[in-house]
Parts: sequence; C-alpha cells; structure tokens
Amino acid sequence: MRILIAEDEEDIAHQYRMTLNALGHEVILTKNGEECIKNYTYALTFNYENRPTPYDVVVIDYLMPVKDGLTLAKEILKKCPEQRIIFVTGHGPKLLSELNDFDGQVEVLIKPIPLTALIARIENKRQKEIAKKLYLGLKKWEKSDGLSNPTGSVHFTDNYNVISD
Repeated sequence: MRILIAEDEEDIAHQYRMTLNALGHEVILTKNGEECIKNYTYALTFNYENRPTPYDVVVIDYLMPVKDGLTLAKEILKKCPEQRIIFVTGHGPKLLSELNDFDGQVEVLIKPIPLTALIARIENKRQKEIAKKLYLGLKKWEKSDGLSNPTGSVHFTDNYNVISD
C-alpha cells in the first residue's frame, strides 16, 4: 500500500513508518498539514499509474502546526473525494464534534492506541492477525546475525498486545 502520514510528533511518525515499511508498505512522512497537502497535490498531479487516488490511505494527526488536520482533510477531499483518510488523535471529543462536514468520509482512531490497531485499520484486517504478523517478524529479527538484536523474550498477552521482557 502507498501511505501518506501527516504527524508532527517525530517519534510517533518514525514508529509508524518503520513498522509499516517492515510490513511492505511504502510510507511518506510529512510534519504538518501544509507539507502534506503539497506532497498530496504533487502525487495527484504526477499520478503515472493512473490510480483513483494517489495514496491508498492518508493518516492525519488532528492538531498540527501550520495547518491542522481538519483543514488538511477538507483540502484533500476537495481534490479527491474518494481518498481514504484516517485521523489518529488524542483530542477525540473535540474532533468528533467537528466531523459533521465529512458525512462519514473519514475514520477516527483515538490515541493512545496500540500500533497493531492502527495497522489493522489501515490494512482492513483484524488486530489479532496484525499482531501475529508483527510477532513473527520480531522472532525473525531476534534470530538475525545483525549487530542490533532485541533483548528479552517477546510474547503475547490475552488481548494480543506484544510485550517485551
């Protein structure tokens, strides 16, 4: 999948990209709404594959500098009404009260959320399936000959969150 992410928290953005790249997705990170819309417009203009939307999904943080997520989503949907958008925010109640203009066109995830929940929503799969996929990837990494190996063992709790000792 091609995924565009607008997230001003650098650590969170890199966590998203690292995990999604490991699952085989192409990820473009942007720091704010203005940078994101410029990237989106460029991708839309030079859509060499003639895709219906330049990205399979756009993941947007609600509160960002320069241009907020709500304004960004409206601009994207004006350019491409069928674009799939997922808001990921810690300001759920405020955002939910402002979504009337979207008529169900956007999805919302409230922080904090497990990374597996975000990936499951992006891939339209069950969280359990994603957790298992990530777990198998960690096990493969654990056996690598690289210089950086994780310490401790990795296991699942009953609700399929990955826990490291």
